[in-house]
Amino acid sequence: MNRKGFTLIELLVVIAIIAILAAILFPVFAQARTKARQAADISNMKQIGLAMMMYMQDYDETYNPTGNGDGANCPGEPQATWDLWPALVYPYVKNGAIFVSPQFKALDNLWGTTWYCHAHLKPMLINGQFYISYMMNSFDTWSWVDTTWKDGNSNHYGFRYLPTEAVSDAAVDNPAATILLTNGIYTDVGWEPFTDYYNRVHPTSTGPTYVGDNYQAHTADQGGPFNQHIDITWADGHASTRMWGSTKPSDWTIQSDDNMWTNPYIGH
Repeated sequence: MNRKGFTLIELLVVIAIIAILAAILFPVFAQARTKARQAADISNMKQIGLAMMMYMQDYDETYNPTGNGDGANCPGEPQATWDLWPALVYPYVKNGAIFVSPQFKALDNLWGTTWYCHAHLKPMLINGQFYISYMMNSFDTWSWVDTTWKDGNSNHYGFRYLPTEAVSDAAVDNPAATILLTNGIYTDVGWEPFTDYYNRVHPTSTGPTYVGDNYQAHTADQGGPFNQHIDITWADGHASTRMWGSTKPSDWTIQSDDNMWTNPYIGH
């Protein structure tokens, strides 16, 4: 009797072809999935940026601070003395889910969790804990380590940290080119060694990298959650993407100072 079928060699060839195709296509599928998540992430950041613009309109054209030190009214947490910026912005979005990226989330416990009010973050808590994917620019005049400003460090800063130093809309020279938020593992970044550009050019630095999704990152592969990229909300409320490690000092300042800084490691 003649029986039709595949030989062992033919089956092995088919299996080998499937394996090769899988090896080629899986990374493509993974990149496509990441791009889809990035689209959702940018949408989150646009919504948060719009909420911040609405906050500014309600508070005399002043950006929300990184936080608010009025913690005396924190229910059940008398030791909590601070409200984080998401708690200040939440009333303008009414959606706690947008404060967490679909790609990653970081437990906000780098410096402890007892000092800020969880009760006011309740719509954003996950199993009673606060996670963050977006980080505010709180650079101050003391933030600079490698960067030298031609007119001195004291004249260059971002949105600072203290509520008493909250920045007005008129004080931002170029809102479309000033970082307000980035993807990050903490609620705010206010020191140069925690940035992506510093850690890119200091591969032996042991300090945490706040920008991106990996506190040990020194390369775009390590720190960029979206195919080596991070998403940014700018001070005018729009959002875009940037390669991890490509930000520069002048991106973090409210002053229009693109040509006012020098750095031994980073070119203009």
